[in-house]
Amino acid sequence: MQYINFNKFTLFFVMSLFSYILFIIISNLDRGLDTTDESYYILVAKYLENWYLSPMNEGYYTQFIYKLTNWNIKYVRGIGIFLLLLSSFMFSVNLLKFITTKFNLKTSNTEKYLFVITITMSSLIYYQHWLFTPSYNLLQIVSINFIISFLLIIINNYKNIESGFFKLEYILLSFFYCTSFLIKPITAVIMAIVSIFIYIYNYSRIDKKTVTMIIVLSILILYFQIIFINGSIFEYIDKVKISLDIINTIDSGYNLKENFFQFFIDFYYYIFKYKMISLSIPFLLFSFCIIFFLKTKINIKIIYFSLVSILFIVFYILIIKYNYESLWFIFIIFTINIYMIYGFIYYFEDSKYIKIKELFKTIPLVVILILLSFTFSFGTNNSMIPHMNMSFIFSIGGIMTLIYINDNKQVFIKINIFLSILISILTLNIIEKAYQNPYRLNTSVKYQTEKVDILGGVKVDKDLKNYIDKLLEIKIQNNIVYLLDMTGATSGANIFLEAKYVGAPWLLGGYKGSNESAYKILSNVPSEKLKNSWILVAPKGRRSLDINLLNKLNLSFPKNYVKIGTLFLKSRNETQELWKPISN
Repeated sequence: MQYINFNKFTLFFVMSLFSYILFIIISNLDRGLDTTDESYYILVAKYLENWYLSPMNEGYYTQFIYKLTNWNIKYVRGIGIFLLLLSSFMFSVNLLKFITTKFNLKTSNTEKYLFVITITMSSLIYYQHWLFTPSYNLLQIVSINFIISFLLIIINNYKNIESGFFKLEYILLSFFYCTSFLIKPITAVIMAIVSIFIYIYNYSRIDKKTVTMIIVLSILILYFQIIFINGSIFEYIDKVKISLDIINTIDSGYNLKENFFQFFIDFYYYIFKYKMISLSIPFLLFSFCIIFFLKTKINIKIIYFSLVSILFIVFYILIIKYNYESLWFIFIIFTINIYMIYGFIYYFEDSKYIKIKELFKTIPLVVILILLSFTFSFGTNNSMIPHMNMSFIFSIGGIMTLIYINDNKQVFIKINIFLSILISILTLNIIEKAYQNPYRLNTSVKYQTEKVDILGGVKVDKDLKNYIDKLLEIKIQNNIVYLLDMTGATSGANIFLEAKYVGAPWLLGGYKGSNESAYKILSNVPSEKLKNSWILVAPKGRRSLDINLLNKLNLSFPKNYVKIGTLFLKSRNETQELWKPISN
């Protein structure tokens, strides 16, 4: 009875923190606007017809959200959070049903609620940078959640579904496969491989007809989406070829082969960087050797409880110390520790070999879940392991699955309550840290209080408001149709001026090959459009593109232009100049 009460207390504690985190987020959705990443996400949706040099088509989905909310950024962000939580909830519920059936588990409702809420809440770690505007990253994690959810729904209900052909579950699963492919093709390809492994893991519960129907529907839905977006298959293929050629000119980790091998190099590096975490494995081995020689169950229970408590406290302290940089790696080591704890627990129980065998049966499922983060991040131009923190929900899904299954097969100690408390506190700390130090904003969210008349009334800090107000004043006095951003990182200027971008919503600067990439993009733009475009430059900007590019494009800059204004963007600590074509 005491255990059940403590379980309920843990559930109340976790739900309270979850509610508080949501309150912090929802009450501040109209605060802050990043002039780089977030502005890029908005531009992709706003001027969709102008963006033709990318294999990533997230704008066709995000534009629908913007139109639905009349371009109010607060509601756009709210819908993004709703989609993330809904997909995460479905992921956790169907995962719970799957493991309960497969491993023949009998648990209380409280434990089930704790499982679902902990995993769902952990999805909010995606917002570790306080970037709430929907993006290709958000759509990818939502798509992966739904793919796994509907795949598990088909497995969980195979007897009811196997008699039909065009079942709703097949259609929805196929739709999200296609959505994932059109947003980030490499992720969809890896998800197809993951699905094959899940199929093998449950070969007796998915028939060939089901697989055939999903493949056929996926091909049909993908075909019609490509036709709708691009006009024809051939145009889509040509666009992808051009896009890959442009992407490959930028030396920033875009190469998939380098991305793959760099992951293992980074993993090896983190083993030595986080020595205190990595050494937890030999520490546990040493502790269990002591337990082995004691061989008295009373002492064993006390020692196990102490070890688990120490393990969770130490890991939490180390996560705080390392500033959440590599949560995914830390929890890999943590998962290995949990496996070791259960292995030694089973050694002292009856039917130990059967239970240890059951423990090993969980490994394929746990590995698949944890590696979904790899699927999400593969192909990023950032270091993969820190990027995988955004999809931390899958790591939590893996370790919660491991603990949920094994807590119901041993009697020494229930670990799920420790993990739920750890994850809820960790999520709160990460969101509070993001609130205090938002990505690429000048101040804490607390001081983003100055309202500007864009995107339904977003609130920013005083310095950014001054920057925006100057551009809004210029917009009122002039008719700006196109803006060519040569700063390499200020997509926001196009939003504030309500000017269409030229060639790409973000001409990425600061990398080896950036200038060559920008030239390839701009050389595909009609010369008349280039000549009529205003130009934003940052003469001493760290990511600024080479001004000589303009002369290579026959624009005669600055000879054929007149300077309209000089601005200072504090977030980039650079002075910018806005130039207007004399012909205008």
